[in-house]
Amino acid sequence: MDMRGYASAMLSSPYVSRVVTFVGCLMVPALASAQEPLQFNVPYSCQDGYTRIISRCEKNARGGEVCFWREGKNGQFDSERYTVRAQMDWSTTCKAPPAQPPAATRPAAQPPAAPQTTAPPPMPVNRPGQPLNPPYLAGMPSPDVVKQRIQGSSPVDTLARQVSVLNRLPRFMQRMTLAPERKSAYTPDELQVLNAYSLTSYQLSQS
Repeated sequence: MDMRGYASAMLSSPYVSRVVTFVGCLMVPALASAQEPLQFNVPYSCQDGYTRIISRCEKNARGGEVCFWREGKNGQFDSERYTVRAQMDWSTTCKAPPAQPPAATRPAAQPPAAPQTTAPPPMPVNRPGQPLNPPYLAGMPSPDVVKQRIQGSSPVDTLARQVSVLNRLPRFMQRMTLAPERKSAYTPDELQVLNAYSLTSYQLSQS
């Protein structure tokens, strides 16, 4: 057998086929890990008619990346959601506006504040001369109150009950937006409360 015949026989052998398949499997995760960079606080236009806005992404206890976003139609957005970034299939199909090039000259910027990833955001507080909008928010429990008052028969049962309550409170707030006198989905104060519930529920579920 000449060299060309030997090479042809080697390439067609089952051993070479298995090696090629194995190398291909190794390349798939590497290609999948090359994710497109996300744009925060910009509207993603999706084919299903929804607009989605990513607010932030952060590492979880398992070393993965969790992203938070809101979605809605006609300018009406629901409460903040979150999921593992690898499961955000829509982020590759929805269209975001092109990123703006950096300006030629910029004033010296203040260093960004360190993100708070361990403590939930505070509930809205009464500001001098500015009551909560809407007023019913004054009666909504803060995440700390939920954790103090909701207790179960075991640590796991306690966490499950607390997460359940934190997930139900936004539903009550959603029903409040259906009042005839309401003109918008959520006010800034309501969004702050919803974000506090959502982040605290996520942190407890990681426990």
